[in-house]
Amino acid sequence: LNSHSDFLYAHSLGVSFYGVLIAKAAGWSSPATLFKVAMAGMLHDIGKKEIDKTILLKPRNSMSTDEIKLLETHPTRGMEILSRLGTLSDDIIQIVYQHHERNFGTGYPAKVPKGKTHPVARLIAVADEFCSMVVKNPDSTGMDRKTAVMRLASLQGEALDYAFLEA
Repeated sequence: LNSHSDFLYAHSLGVSFYGVLIAKAAGWSSPATLFKVAMAGMLHDIGKKEIDKTILLKPRNSMSTDEIKLLETHPTRGMEILSRLGTLSDDIIQIVYQHHERNFGTGYPAKVPKGKTHPVARLIAVADEFCSMVVKNPDSTGMDRKTAVMRLASLQGEALDYAFLEA
């Protein structure tokens, strides 16, 4: 990821780090679970390494419909990449695949509702959105953490798992 895009690497590190912090704040303490959170956070966007840098460097609101569709294939691409390795648990692969699913089945790639998504995928979704706001990238100049949390709650409160948002 680092060789593909600096901000993508920084974002993935942030999702891993904040994912573990959220998990601990939610009361999760099992080393095995925290490892899954950290690993899934680090790998959640691995599918973006197969997407042309020129697309990744564009703000989403400047992308064409086709470019957005291509970008939204990254969870499926990530699942395929990690499945070929044969060394990661099925849980981590499922989390990577589902990290853009939302509570009411409005996410992607499969439009799976909250009750059918992996709990760690719902946690990673919160960390992912948070880091998208605080880590500088084509869509954000980077905002302070408190502003990001308030904005996340107002914009994504119903779409994301509230327990993890609160944590």
